[in-house]
Amino acid sequence: LLSLYSPGGGGSGATDTADECVDIVCAADVCSDGMGRRKVGSDCCSCGDSTGWVAPTITVRSHPLPRTKTQEAISAEIGGLYVVMFVMMAFAFVPAGFVVFIVRERETKAKHQQLVSGVSTVAYWASTWLWDFVSGWVPVAITLLLLEIFDVQPLIDSAAAPATVLLLGCWLGAVASQTCILSFLFKSHTSAQNFVLFTNFITGLILMISSFLLDVLNEKTARINKKLIWIWRLFPSFCLGNGLLNVNMRVLLTYLNDEGES
Repeated sequence: LLSLYSPGGGGSGATDTADECVDIVCAADVCSDGMGRRKVGSDCCSCGDSTGWVAPTITVRSHPLPRTKTQEAISAEIGGLYVVMFVMMAFAFVPAGFVVFIVRERETKAKHQQLVSGVSTVAYWASTWLWDFVSGWVPVAITLLLLEIFDVQPLIDSAAAPATVLLLGCWLGAVASQTCILSFLFKSHTSAQNFVLFTNFITGLILMISSFLLDVLNEKTARINKKLIWIWRLFPSFCLGNGLLNVNMRVLLTYLNDEGES
């Protein structure tokens, strides 16, 4: 009351300035300091002076829970599946290299010359098979070295390594024998090479994937695959691909069986 009636009207002026902001509606935008508009001095809708003002912050920290053994197994098996596929694509070229030498010797009459010179048929084919088998260990050894370098554990851990090496060794012996038999079908070494390459690619990769899909789709296709797999096993490349796939999947199947029993 004293300010309203004091001489000079100083108090009345201050009150009038405060009252002027009562009926003013400011814009609803947000100022650069993160706050709404407010009265600063005589300005009823000012953004104010942000000097010394610290913007509020929200800090969020998130860390995933540790992966379960099943999740780790699934991740490893998926990576191993890709490795098996690439191995089978590469190994389709190995028997294709075997058959070139055999058919070319027949083309150039080199085989005939050896036979008429006294080399027995058994010795000729035994030496051919042995050379293919021994020379085939070079790509096999390189493959095993690469698996070790890139740490493909599903195929090279302490439990899987003996099975992987045994599979590759048995495949070499079987595919060398198959190549010798197929060589009688051709008179041109280029045609023989292309056919053997295509056959091993189809039976080693495509047939392996098809058999795997039949197994996992449903019970009906799984029963069909159990009957067809006896035919597929006539092809060495399918046996190698299917065997490596089973070795790769063993850890995952173990965890899934344990969870199912629990």
